[in-house]
Amino acid sequence: MTENAMEIQMFGVIGESFNDKTISEVLRKNSNQDVVLQMNSPGGNVFDGIAIFNMVNEHKGKVVADVYGTAYSAMSLIAMAA
Repeated sequence: MTENAMEIQMFGVIGESFNDKTISEVLRKNSNQDVVLQMNSPGGNVFDGIAIFNMVNEHKGKVVADVYGTAYSAMSLIAMAA
């Protein structure tokens, strides 16, 4: 992981605290940059979770998931994409 990796905080419920649209905007603007996903979530909207999984999986830079607490339900899918 490079020192200038972008950090994306995903704390809270998927679909309420953040959603597929907000994550898509950040990843699209930084399409080749390495990313650290900082996560702590009980899960949430499965459809947003699957969309974020696909975006992370297709991201051109390296992606690492750091779990701060929990990554339950749909958040565990996103963690697996990293």
